[in-house]
Amino acid sequence: GRLHGQRMREANHRAAVQIFERVNSSLLPRNILDLHGLHVNEALEHLAQVLEEKTADCEQGLCQPQLSVITGRGNHSQGGVARIRPAVIDYLTNKHYRYTHKTHTGIRLHP
Repeated sequence: GRLHGQRMREANHRAAVQIFERVNSSLLPRNILDLHGLHVNEALEHLAQVLEEKTADCEQGLCQPQLSVITGRGNHSQGGVARIRPAVIDYLTNKHYRYTHKTHTGIRLHP
């Protein structure tokens, strides 16, 4: 049973990575990050990685110093309650990023 559970978690992770890469391949060059559909921990890992990459790019003058983050409404979360958006807001607050609530499904980071 444990081996089956481990394999299932690994398969879910691989699928999440593929979905993330497919969805964001055209969005990230436009400084848009789409996290909806991911588990909270996956979303936060991708957010941290993208922020690190975008920050390095901006320091070299290769991008605009803002990022729009699509979090989703939480329709597919248990009970229909958003989980990614509050986690992203907590992360950004704790890391001292400036942001505004763009819409009920997104957040915009500022320099």
